[in-house]
Amino acid sequence: MKESKEPTLNNKLAKALFTTSIEDLLSARCLYKDGRYPNSIFFLQQSTEKLNKALGLCLDLVDSKNLRKINHYPYRIYKKATKDRLDELAQHEEYVK
Repeated sequence: MKESKEPTLNNKLAKALFTTSIEDLLSARCLYKDGRYPNSIFFLQQSTEKLNKALGLCLDLVDSKNLRKINHYPYRIYKKATKDRLDELAQHEEYVK
């Protein structure tokens, strides 16, 4: 049986994104304390974007190949996952009837 390396790749990528997210958050805090609010907001946005991607990878809601497509629209990860799950439930409901 051939094992896929994708889960390992996603795990490593998710960990890297999470680590970078924390670094961006720490940078945002330092910039905020220094009164550099626009730069602080930029790093905060970067942190949340990377954290959303990491979460999407961990929950298998996004493929690592599609990360760039969701850059400024992380809600797309959850919107698609919700739609897919609702479609799955609808098919199951029809099967049960």
